[in-house]
Amino acid sequence: FLLSCALAVFTFTLIINFENLNVSISLPLIVLSILTAFSIGLSFGLVNCCLSLYGTWRNLWKVLTRPLFLLSCIFYTFAAVPEVGKSIIWYNPIIHAVGFMRQGFYDVYDGYYVSLGYVLILSLIITCTSLIVLYFQNEKIISEI
Repeated sequence: FLLSCALAVFTFTLIINFENLNVSISLPLIVLSILTAFSIGLSFGLVNCCLSLYGTWRNLWKVLTRPLFLLSCIFYTFAAVPEVGKSIIWYNPIIHAVGFMRQGFYDVYDGYYVSLGYVLILSLIITCTSLIVLYFQNEKIISEI
């Protein structure tokens, strides 16, 4: 995690200096984006730990994550999505972390759709539920190792 953060800082610094970009970086928003992405990753990682006990989950996870990645507003902005799509993909927690990151790098980016509360509550619910399931499944997990 720390190595990834150091590499990101190094890469962004190189790009900004090499291209002579005039950017106004908001470090608190960038850190908030990284922390929300971390909480999302932790919660869904724990879900994978719980569900990996079932063999078909690995194949299902591969099928589910590809569209999820494409619908995470990484390659386009949330404003470019049609109104019908906005109401659906807003529930994807990754778009909120991406929105915080864009706000951190671009002053003019309007992140009206990002919700820290939604991401944190969703992550907390998924994490607690997964930990409870793992607690009750610990004997099964240990026996399969």
